[in-house]
Amino acid sequence: MQTLRNRNVNQGEREQNAVDFADLCKRGVLAAGDVLESCYAGVTATATVTEDHRIRLANGEIFDSPSGAFRRARMLETGEDKQVNGWTVWKVADGRTLNELR
Repeated sequence: MQTLRNRNVNQGEREQNAVDFADLCKRGVLAAGDVLESCYAGVTATATVTEDHRIRLANGEIFDSPSGAFRRARMLETGEDKQVNGWTVWKVADGRTLNELR
């Protein structure tokens, strides 16, 4: 897997990709109780932002990363354990992806 420092990317892209989920919460972009939804690859999932800047799936499991949360949601619904970029599949109420919020 190629890291950002090995890729030819501009400074803005490097900074955008350095933002983690907790950073969005700390900056006030997301707040505790906000709902995240995803409909991807036949998987419909809902999650909630927690007070401690994490993601709680409907079954109560908690994750630090959007990708980890969606991977688990997909596994619960389909039995498939496949990595997906959670930044592009989770959306907020207005339809924007987490990636767009970065």
